[in-house]
Amino acid sequence: MNCVLQNSEERVYSLETGVQFLNAGLQVIRGDTVAVLGEVNLEKEKSIDFDKVKANQLPPIFSNTH
Repeated sequence: MNCVLQNSEERVYSLETGVQFLNAGLQVIRGDTVAVLGEVNLEKEKSIDFDKVKANQLPPIFSNTH
């Protein structure tokens, strides 16, 4: 099953600063690349202070440069 994500955002983690949110807009994702899909609990999201969340940045999965 293919997925269409509307108003999506990417979270960028860092050990120095809090979580940055980047607008990713509308995305169409092929179903064979989806491992887990879930709904975000917006009430819990509101209670998290993302400026205080620190973590190693994940390495890129792929690059658009060839």
